[in-house]
Amino acid sequence: MKCISQVKLLMVVATGILFSLAGCSKDKNDNPVDPNNNVWNYGSLSAKVDGANWAPKSVYAADSSNLIIIVAASDVSGTGYPVLLLAFPDNTSEGSTIQFNIAQSIMLQYVENTSNAYWAEPAFGGSGSITITKFNKTSKRVEGTFNGVAKMTSGTTTKNITSGSFAINYK
Repeated sequence: MKCISQVKLLMVVATGILFSLAGCSKDKNDNPVDPNNNVWNYGSLSAKVDGANWAPKSVYAADSSNLIIIVAASDVSGTGYPVLLLAFPDNTSEGSTIQFNIAQSIMLQYVENTSNAYWAEPAFGGSGSITITKFNKTSKRVEGTFNGVAKMTSGTTTKNITSGSFAINYK
């Protein structure tokens, strides 16, 4: 029961972060990659979702409450879907490969739309891992790879997320 309570709490936090970031007004000067556009783009993130290439139009990362949180949205029209969310502790060592586990604040979530969210979480039957290949806290840059099988919290529907990689500066 304790694990499920933690899962519910983290789901609420992740969803709140997701919608807070999607609804924020973006400052043109707050974009280090292209100050002339109106999207967050602090680095790159890509993956294959069920075998199809997926790349976001906006990527944002922050160190918040001792977690590195990466939010990537493929549509900047306001809906933001689909979205991929990664989170891991900010004390993760460079070179570490860690398994997704919400109870340990290591998450991969794929949000397809307002109704369908998938988690690479063992408590739901999902699985996967993230490897941190570079982590420089001085320059606030993190790079890595990830893979997982993300499953809806109810039912048997899954999303296979493979060949995931990111290289991003975080706030």
